[in-house]
Amino acid sequence: MVKVIDTGKKKLCDILDSMVRKKLDLSTFWLEAIQGYINEENDLKYVEVPVGSWMEIDFHQDLLDGKRNLATLLDLYLMRELSVEQADFLV
Repeated sequence: MVKVIDTGKKKLCDILDSMVRKKLDLSTFWLEAIQGYINEENDLKYVEVPVGSWMEIDFHQDLLDGKRNLATLLDLYLMRELSVEQADFLV
């Protein structure tokens, strides 16, 4: 997940705008814009996310699956069948 704020928004929009104005870049995957932003930006911050505590959502079914999985984990946690350590990413 990427979050850009303040001047970062303008920088990323400028990179994307530049990409759509170049015919060769029209077929470039949007992650190239993110990489361009990363290459230019010196004050990036990040958060490490534990493996298994995130999922990629590309389609509506992915979102439904994610909601179902999260609901199951929350139920287990609330019933104390999931330890705090196992569920620390829920906080």
